[in-house]
Amino acid sequence: RDKEKLFKLSEKLKVLIKKGKLPENVINEVKSAYKKIGENTPVAVRSSATFEDLPDASFAGQQETYLNVRGEEEILARIIDCYASLWDDRAIIYRAGKGYNQLLAAMAVVIQEMVESEKAGVLFTANPITGNINEMQINASYGLGESVVSGRVTADSYIADKSGKILYISIGSKETEIIYAQKETKEIEVSKKLREQAALSESEVLELVGAGNAIEKHYGCPMDIEWAIKDKKVYILQARAITTLKENFDEKLIKSYLKRRKISKM
Repeated sequence: RDKEKLFKLSEKLKVLIKKGKLPENVINEVKSAYKKIGENTPVAVRSSATFEDLPDASFAGQQETYLNVRGEEEILARIIDCYASLWDDRAIIYRAGKGYNQLLAAMAVVIQEMVESEKAGVLFTANPITGNINEMQINASYGLGESVVSGRVTADSYIADKSGKILYISIGSKETEIIYAQKETKEIEVSKKLREQAALSESEVLELVGAGNAIEKHYGCPMDIEWAIKDKKVYILQARAITTLKENFDEKLIKSYLKRRKISKM
C-alpha cells in the first residue's frame, strides 16, 4: 500500500543480500563446473524463481538475467545479484498483487554456456493470440534473443502450421540488435537492408517447427521456447509450458482487430 516504504525496503533487502557471500561448497562447485567448459567462456547467469510461470501468472522478466559473463569472480557476483533481484520492487508488487506469500518466494540461478547467435527469438507451439493449438508462432530478430524476449524490438512474426507451412509473415522493424560487448552486452543499429528483409528463411522456419513439435510431444503440452541460430545451426535455449494460453477465442474477431498491428512477445 505504501509504495515509497516498499521501494526503500526492497533496496535495503538487496543491499543486505549483495553484502553476503555464497557458501564455500557452492563457490567451489561453480568454479569446478566453469573450468570444465573452459576459462573465460561467456555464460548467461539466469534467474529462475519458484513463482515463475504459474497457471494464473507469468513472472517472466521480473528477476534479473546477465549475459556474456566471463570469469569466476564475475559469475559468482552475478549469482548473488540474481538472488537479490528476487526482492526487486516490481517482483514484490507482482507477488503482492497475486496474493502470494512473500516468504515462500525462492530462487534458483541457472548458468548456461552462451551461443553468440546471429538471429534468435521465441517459438510458441500454439498460437498465443488466438489459442489455436494447430498453429505455431515464431518471433525472430537479429543478435541475441534478449532483444525479442524483452520486447526491445519489433520482431518478425511468423505463423506456421505444424507441418512447417508458413501461413502468415509480418516483417518487423528490427531496429537494433544486442551483441557481445567486451563486458556483458551492447545494443547496435541493424542495417536498413536487414531490417527490411525477413530474418528467417523458409528452411529455418521448418527446422524450428520440427524442434517445436518434438519438444511439445516430449512434454505433452503447448510450449514456449527460446531458440538461437548460429552458423545455420538451431540451438534450443529454454523450453517451458505456456501457462497463460486461453481457449475459445473468437479467432475471426481477433484477426480483424489485429490487422496491420505488430505483435510482440509481451
